[in-house]
Amino acid sequence: MHWFYEYLKLIRDGKPVSRETRLALDRIPQYLNRFEYDPTYPNKLIDFIESFIYLQKGSTDNHPVQLTVEQKFWIELLGFVYPHTHRQVITDIGLIIGAGSGKSTFMAALSIAVMMVGSHKGTDVLVMANSIKQAQETFRTASEMISDERSKLYLLRQKKLLYPVINKINYPVTNSNVQIKAMDPKTADGVNVRMAIFDEFHAYHVNIIENIRKSSAPKRLATGFTTWYISTNGQVRDDVFDSYYNRWEDILHGKVEDWSTFPIIYKLDDISETLDIDAYPKAMPFINEISDPHIVKNILLKAKGNPVAQAEILAKSFNIPQSEFNSLFTNDELKAANTLNIDDENTSDVYIGFDLSSVNDLSTISIVKHTADGNWTAITHSFLPEDTFNNRCSVEQRQRYQVFIDNGWLELIPGGLIDEHYVYTWLVDYLNSHRLNPLGFAGDAYYSKNFKRYLSDYYGESMVYTVRQNVAQLSDPLKKTKSLIQSGRYYVKDKLLLWSLSNLRVKVDANGNVYPNKAKAVDKIDPVLATIQAYWLYNKLTETETWAGL
Repeated sequence: MHWFYEYLKLIRDGKPVSRETRLALDRIPQYLNRFEYDPTYPNKLIDFIESFIYLQKGSTDNHPVQLTVEQKFWIELLGFVYPHTHRQVITDIGLIIGAGSGKSTFMAALSIAVMMVGSHKGTDVLVMANSIKQAQETFRTASEMISDERSKLYLLRQKKLLYPVINKINYPVTNSNVQIKAMDPKTADGVNVRMAIFDEFHAYHVNIIENIRKSSAPKRLATGFTTWYISTNGQVRDDVFDSYYNRWEDILHGKVEDWSTFPIIYKLDDISETLDIDAYPKAMPFINEISDPHIVKNILLKAKGNPVAQAEILAKSFNIPQSEFNSLFTNDELKAANTLNIDDENTSDVYIGFDLSSVNDLSTISIVKHTADGNWTAITHSFLPEDTFNNRCSVEQRQRYQVFIDNGWLELIPGGLIDEHYVYTWLVDYLNSHRLNPLGFAGDAYYSKNFKRYLSDYYGESMVYTVRQNVAQLSDPLKKTKSLIQSGRYYVKDKLLLWSLSNLRVKVDANGNVYPNKAKAVDKIDPVLATIQAYWLYNKLTETETWAGL
């Protein structure tokens, strides 16, 4: 593999690469030992692109595209074959790469090359985009490539042997085409293609990917079927993207053996590297050739204090996983918070936050401890009306909730409304049975009038506080929760709270204040609200002190 060795030479000469990229390259010697390598097909694709495809934007060069060593390496992966059948080994390529790395140009060029290289009939290619706008842009790029007067493809275009038509490039010589579609499960049914490219697939639904694979793979034994997943690490939402990404990491780390899948993940190894422009090629391997790392760094610095803007840059440019572009927490932070080993057994004092609802949302109690060594733990218990679970939740919601129910983090209450006395009884029983000493209770006033009255009657009115869910009340606790999790001093005990933290989105005002929000109604954040209200209570009761040194 010529370009594999050239890639290694670049690294030996000092080009920085991430741990994940090194792990990917380390797999190549294993492929060479297990399989045969036939350079014929990948070399034809590379030669085609470098002979007939011209850059449409951002270049004044009057010569065809010159693929980078990395891009040629990606294409070379198609050359591994089984010794006896000569069938293609690698059929799934996951490519996570930072924004501004020319992936749209690469996708368009590769699509045209696959369609035209070889003599097989019906060598169709499908490029699936996230939106109609993105699909149109991708189509425009591919269409301009075959219409460029500098290219010999233009002669075929003039002779109607290669021509664009509504979101499709036709090649009648072999009755083949490149189809460019916006994400839609209906349009993905029944397709039969040689290659499928899923662009920015983190927002896809699982049935789209699987439908295309099931439709195409069994019918492509002769020509082979290849799936490319090309994306930034923009959104992590416990959806199909997460399952693919986590599996790719397991493959790279040797936990899963799958030779048909080859993940390549370009990302920074640590968030601290965002301030080191020399590290940027780890996530954006061509940034020094097609952009300017100082521009990215300046954008990052301007976003300081704005978690929304920061999250977008971390996700799109550096491929540091985010729950959403406007999420407060990174995926890595939440994973770490759930795996900490903090001893809170010697602490009995607790701060209680609550967020009650009537029908559709979760009603949550959050029990928070502040340990002697300055660490924090929180465990939540949520309630949902049984009628809501059975009649108002989708199948997907019920499946998710059932996991929480089975683990004791969520409890169904008979009927159609939350019984505030039931929640109160549960809380008192829990505190007494675990010998916990509540220092106070804090929550919103909207759905909890009776609940607050029960607490006041039992513990005393001075123990119960009302938190108004506005910027003035919640911004500071949110920011300090972020600091605690970021510094590794916050232990999330239950997966329901962890899920809610991943659902949390924040709005940021002109003064840098943050306010909690969620992307969709089904993405519940009630356990988060209950928890930060417990932190609000701590701050209220110790307002003459600092927040544990923060």
